[in-house]
Parts: sequence; C-alpha cells; structure tokens
Amino acid sequence: MKQSRDLHVARPVQVWHTERGLIKEEPFLMNFACSPNGKNLILTYVASDPVEHDVMQLLSLTNRYRSRTASTGSRKVSNMNRLEWSEALAAQAEASISCRSHRRGQVQMLERFVTHVNVGRRRDRSGALTNIMNAWYHQEREYDPVEEACYPWDICKQYRNMINAKHRLMGCAYIQDCGIRNDSVVLMCIFEGGNQYMFDFQHGNVCTGCSGSTSFCNDSLCVFCNASRHECECTKTCRKATIGLGQLDASTCTCTCQYGLGPNCDQLCRNPHSFFDVDVCSGVTQQDCQDPGVNEFCPEQCTCSFGALECLTSSLPAFFATISSLGIANSNLGRALRQIHAQ
Repeated sequence: MKQSRDLHVARPVQVWHTERGLIKEEPFLMNFACSPNGKNLILTYVASDPVEHDVMQLLSLTNRYRSRTASTGSRKVSNMNRLEWSEALAAQAEASISCRSHRRGQVQMLERFVTHVNVGRRRDRSGALTNIMNAWYHQEREYDPVEEACYPWDICKQYRNMINAKHRLMGCAYIQDCGIRNDSVVLMCIFEGGNQYMFDFQHGNVCTGCSGSTSFCNDSLCVFCNASRHECECTKTCRKATIGLGQLDASTCTCTCQYGLGPNCDQLCRNPHSFFDVDVCSGVTQQDCQDPGVNEFCPEQCTCSFGALECLTSSLPAFFATISSLGIANSNLGRALRQIHAQ
C-alpha cells in the first residue's frame, strides 16, 4: 500500500511567480555553502520534489480565490471567512486517501462519512497540486449568480466546497506514485464550517456580514484581528437607510442594532423561509422570545416587533428633546427627521 503524505509538515522554501493570472510554481531548494577560501557565500538552487509544497501555499491560494469571489462581480459577498489550516482535517485526509480516491464511486462512498471533501488527480510534475486546485475553482463557470446554484447542482460541488462563505477550516493530504505508470498524484482536501449543499453567501459590501470572533476584514475576508495592531480594518457602518440602524463598537467591530438584522443591521427583518404550511411564529409572545431558538426562528415577532417597541419607547424622550432644541415646527417634522437621521 502506497503511503500518503499530509501537508501539515513544513516544507523547504520555494520560489513562486504569477504568469498570465494563473498561479504556477517552480519549487527550488536553496543550498548555502562557503567557498574554499572561506570568504564567500555560495548560493545554489536545486530542483525539489514537484509536490513537496509548503502547505501555506495551498492555503494561500484557496484564500486568494475566496477573496476574489467576495470582492468581484455585481453581487459581492459580505460574509466570506478566511480559512485557517486544520491539523485534524489534514490527518483525516491522510487516513482516508488512496490512489483510487478520485474515482466517482470512491468519492461518493467517502462522502457518507466525510462532508465537504474534494479529490483530484494530475500527472506528478511541477505544479500538480496547484493545477488540481485551479480546476476546482474553475468550476465557477457553471455557477449562476442569479440563482446562486449550478445546474445540475453537483457539477460545481468542488467549487462550492472551496468557497463556501461559512467555511473556516481546511486540511489536505496527497499520495504519489498512482496510476498504471506510477506517475500521478492524488490530492484530497477537507473543509469545515458551512452547509454541505449551499454556498452560504450573504450579499453586500465586503466584510459587513462578518460576525463572531472574525468580525474584522483583511483582503475582503472575515478575520480574527487585534484592531490596536492595525492588521485589519472594520468596514461596518451599522446602518442602512430605511432598513436598520445601530451603534458600532470599533474595538470589536460589532454592531448593537436598534432595528434591522444582521452583523451590520442592514438586513430586512424577516423570518427564515419555512417549509411548513402553518405559520409557527404567528402566536409567539414576548415571553416565548426568551428562548434563543424561538428568537432566531421568529425575528419578525421577537427582534423586530418587541425590540422596535422597546427602542421606540426608550428613544421618544430624547427624540422630542432634540426636536425642541432645534426649534422645529410640526410642518418641518419630515425635514427634521431627515436631518437627525443624517447625524
């Protein structure tokens, strides 16, 4: 049985370049030696194993593709997470991979136990692993941005696994000496975090949909960051005209919404689509909304109705005080509202 290699071991330094927009690699090992007189340093380059990649190059390539997806096109993605390397997923891929893993029947069998798995095969030569990943990403040609789906739905499954917005982790392994002539390499990557059958895209300005521990933005991707070190930026505004309004905590890049939903308070207050014929939220009371599950499933009744009422009640005294201080007559109330909203 051929032995697979996981990619969670650091590899030698390599030289990479970009040619015609396609990522290609020319790996070399750098050898240092002293001249016979001991005064000069001699630097030589020796070709390395074509698939002995530093794992960070594969991770970097994947994140570059995710950034491109989030920031280009007419419908930008606001919640695209940056992937981090997972030693556990790399080990799982190493334990699962074989020279036959790329075959359709083998992939289908593997998917019963491992979700979000991509497998590809190429001739074992320079750039093999990168070419496999390029092929996965180029399945975007089958993606319909209007329907946010591919037809047939599984024709771009590897692309969907690669750029699912909610994925957070990635781990890979490869195996060499495959095929009849022992001249092929098989790569397996496993992703984790998002829905298996969806892209999980939220649309809006990049990074305005970032939430939780990855609320900040770097290269159009949601990242964990220490804002005081200026390694990232916060792109949220916590407002969208006629939709929502909130207050931004710049230290954590999070919004406290007075009304509106989502990490940026810019989503309409609507209940998630239900496949039931009965409106299960119609009879929800304020007490029912104390249950986190009910609150999440019925935002129209919980967050919007009761939350907006509480916000309005608490804000009325300050509102009328502002109107009075500005000396605005009732006939100019509409103008006053626009003026206050712009502040």
